[in-house]
Amino acid sequence: MPNIVDVFSGDGFSVKELTDAINLFPNQYGLINALGIFSSKGVATTSVAVELNKGVLNLIQSKPRGTQATKNVRSKRELRYFEIPHLPLDDRILPSDIQNVREFGSPDQLKTPEKEVADRLEEISKKHDITYEYLKAGAIAGQILDADGSTLLDIFGEFGVAETGVNFALTTDTTKLQEKTQEVWGSIEDALEGDTLEGVVALCSPEFFKSLTTHPAVAEAFKEYQSNTVRMANILSNVVPASGPGIPGSVDQATEPLRRDVRKGFFWQDIWWIEYRGKATFLQEDGTTATRSFIAPNTCRFLPLGTQDTFRSYYAPADWMETVNTVGLPKYSKIVPDMGGRWVDIISESNPLPLCLRPKVLVKGARTSGDL
Repeated sequence: MPNIVDVFSGDGFSVKELTDAINLFPNQYGLINALGIFSSKGVATTSVAVELNKGVLNLIQSKPRGTQATKNVRSKRELRYFEIPHLPLDDRILPSDIQNVREFGSPDQLKTPEKEVADRLEEISKKHDITYEYLKAGAIAGQILDADGSTLLDIFGEFGVAETGVNFALTTDTTKLQEKTQEVWGSIEDALEGDTLEGVVALCSPEFFKSLTTHPAVAEAFKEYQSNTVRMANILSNVVPASGPGIPGSVDQATEPLRRDVRKGFFWQDIWWIEYRGKATFLQEDGTTATRSFIAPNTCRFLPLGTQDTFRSYYAPADWMETVNTVGLPKYSKIVPDMGGRWVDIISESNPLPLCLRPKVLVKGARTSGDL
């Protein structure tokens, strides 16, 4: 009978096959990834150089004919370097993890090494995904944090800009929220510096979202939105017969979420407001775990949609001999068997860097002045 080293030495467990496999699992990044605002690019280095070309548009001063013309002011270029975070994650498969273990859902089929590797890769992939969502949440907040809360990258500091904050004063019934939303729109439009804009989305903490939708200036509009949403869902269900409950592509499946929950978003004052509950656990220094929300309590993050050059994601190559100077991929994985046949290590890593190249567009909304 071959030992564990022989079992895992086939082509199906090569670096290429396992890396392809871990990248084929459906993305679990979450809402920020689903917005599609970050354009992705693999790089062959462990740092990325970002060249900023700031165009200058200035009025032309009139001159008497025959005199010297005004000198054209050329655009200024800035080159900034950013280190790409290295996120390794390893696991170990022991013979006892497979031996005599029945395959889930099967009465008599035993688990195979291939299935155990696939299960581990899926779990590892999800952990990389939620970490990347966390990094993106930091990028849209101007501060990319490590799992322990320390700062990996202060985007505002690197670009020399101050964060824009808008106090919505949601605990005051007389607050003119329309003026607050206009302030948000104006701030984002002024900061785009020529980039495109299709709309604005607001990712709200649960506390901010509840205070917003119950505020006198919004409550009636939110109630009407709920009613219209349910009414439209019912109309669509009656006009076009569904092929069955929960069947992909059916009207029933498409409209049922609308009947259940509008926290996934409602449109008001030309802004798409979404309650964002992203959070994950992290390991503390004393060995215990704690939970961190990706959007700070009582706050909201406003983001421009449809931009071309404002949000970027970079991937560096893995820290392995096989991948030196190759174009980076979102995730990597390979197997390293123990030569004595006592275990097999699954080694994985991701090297992502999400960036906002125009941090002035990042507007923070606060429930009260104390939350700015």
